[in-house]
Amino acid sequence: MDWMGSLFLPGGALLFLSVVSTTLPARLGMPLLLVSPANVLDRAAEALAIAAFLMLVARPPAVFGGLWKFNYSLREKAYISWLGLAEPCRFRR
Repeated sequence: MDWMGSLFLPGGALLFLSVVSTTLPARLGMPLLLVSPANVLDRAAEALAIAAFLMLVARPPAVFGGLWKFNYSLREKAYISWLGLAEPCRFRR
C-alpha cells in the first residue's frame, strides 16, 4: 500500500463513522443528544455501567466469534478484543 492509501483509509473510516453517527439518528427521527447537558451527571452512573459492560463483557466474545476461522493466536485475539475503535484500521496481518 502506498503512502496515500495508508493516510486515506484510517481518516476515511473515521469520517464515515462520524457521518453515519450523525445522519442516521436524524434520518430515524431520533434526537442527536440522548441526554441534555444539564442531566449528564444524573446519567453518569448508568452510562459508565453500560460502557463497562460493553468493553469488558460484550466485546471480547464478539471479537473471538468474528475471528474464529482466522489463524490468529489466542494472545492476538485477546489483544484485538481490547483495542479501541480506531485501532482496527491500522492493525493488519
